[in-house]
Amino acid sequence: MAKKVAECVVKDIWVAHAKHPDDLAPLPISMHDASIDTSGVKANWKESERRLNRVIEVDPDDAAAQLMKATNIHSKYIFMGHQIFMGPDDPRSEDEENIERLISASLPHIQDQPHLVMIAAKLLFFIDRGYRRMAVELSEASYQTATTVVASFAAMGQMRSFLGEIDDALQLFDQALELCEEGSEIEAYILVLKCQAYLAAGEQEKLDHQLQTLYKRRPAAKPLLSISWAFPSAPAARAEESLNAITARDATAIILYNYYVAARLFKHSNHFENTLQPTIQLLSDHFGQSIIPEEVKALLPGQMNA
Repeated sequence: MAKKVAECVVKDIWVAHAKHPDDLAPLPISMHDASIDTSGVKANWKESERRLNRVIEVDPDDAAAQLMKATNIHSKYIFMGHQIFMGPDDPRSEDEENIERLISASLPHIQDQPHLVMIAAKLLFFIDRGYRRMAVELSEASYQTATTVVASFAAMGQMRSFLGEIDDALQLFDQALELCEEGSEIEAYILVLKCQAYLAAGEQEKLDHQLQTLYKRRPAAKPLLSISWAFPSAPAARAEESLNAITARDATAIILYNYYVAARLFKHSNHFENTLQPTIQLLSDHFGQSIIPEEVKALLPGQMNA
């Protein structure tokens, strides 16, 4: 009984913390930080889903919890995408339907909370089911009134990056970084978004410089990112080392990850290609073109025939 009571208390604290973040954190980061604060460890997406299901079971109309659950589904791909794409099943269609259903249910009830509306817009943009214009309009309107400054800079910067407004996006990311504590989760999050923008723009030198900062903050990210964001024209020694540590199946999962969480969301074809080309060339040179997923190969015929 005591264990169950304690678990309920931790769950309630976690939800309250995640729902009402400080002035900095976007919802995915506040959910992460809430897990650290309540248990001392980062909760995985399954544990977060379990907690959120309990909240929604008690109150099916809890719009914030519905949005958190949609965010948790998206976060599963961001933090565990490679493992998902290594598996035998493809849950993307079902997950997109669930995100769409949860956002549709929650959006009418969060209009007075711009920071939540921006997250909803981001998720609608991500599932790419005909909501892009609506997502952009929601983001722009919410950005004008949001008080969660860093979260707003991050969300709007990412949206503008996908729309091809790279310079504007980078300015927003830099404004956000000026307000972040060095070494914090939110700083690392924005550094990743900034590196993604440089990659899409084909700015190799600027990307390499920014990656060095990111690696200092998160050394564990270096093996994977040295593959995902390495320009084949000058592959780093670390990329070669990392290539020798993975399998062809890993390579396919990495390409799918880069495609699904980022490349397909860019409006302009050159940004789409820049986001995928380095990974594909590096991995196909090492393993052969058979590791390129068919859905990606069909979108880059020029690259496949190179």
